[in-house]
Amino acid sequence: MKYIHNEKKIKNIFDKLAPYYDNNNKIISLGFDKFIKKDIIKYLNITCNSEVLDLCTGTGDIIEYILKMHNPKKIVGVDFSSSMLKLANKKLRNLNKFSSKIKLIKANVCFLPFKNETFDCVIISFGFRNIKNKIRIIKEIKRVLKSGGEFIHLDFGKTNIFIDFIFEFVVKYFLKFFYKLNSPYKYLLSSKKQFYKPSKLISIFKSKGFILEKRIDYLFGIISMQKYIKE
Repeated sequence: MKYIHNEKKIKNIFDKLAPYYDNNNKIISLGFDKFIKKDIIKYLNITCNSEVLDLCTGTGDIIEYILKMHNPKKIVGVDFSSSMLKLANKKLRNLNKFSSKIKLIKANVCFLPFKNETFDCVIISFGFRNIKNKIRIIKEIKRVLKSGGEFIHLDFGKTNIFIDFIFEFVVKYFLKFFYKLNSPYKYLLSSKKQFYKPSKLISIFKSKGFILEKRIDYLFGIISMQKYIKE
């Protein structure tokens, strides 16, 4: 399957994947997805006055982990998939004491419905890769992030023959065997292959006004996190 750049088709893929998304992420990350997502949150300076934005929030796991580790003033999740947001609503309903702090919005992350310099922290995990207009979303992240604010990007990192073998054969057939959803995950595996390497990503974000503060590679570089500060 070719790397899809049509946003409507990508949205349809994620609507179909929604019921299986969390379990499949465990397979794709070789069981380390929760550990990695919780670990990256430790590098954010979230206080009781912080307003946090989670882009491509999916089923809301990043929001859940943040609220279990911190007590921000407000946390907003944005996604274009109604099916994903329904699952996020269901998951986050259990966090009753934080309900007033959480807001989930269906929107295109390239056209965020927020004023300039609204948020102290912005996160996007395993979502930037699927966005057609990457320069546009970088500009939007910079626009809604406060000066000196923190931005974390998490996604696939570098590749090699061994990693390619795991994803091309092992992961693909595990997903097909357990969930009968081979076709959508062919897209995700294709998008991984064609995604920027971390070094290229860092170069792009730096050129758009972000300062790299930290980079951490997980699973021998399969997954990479970069933390930036807005100039």
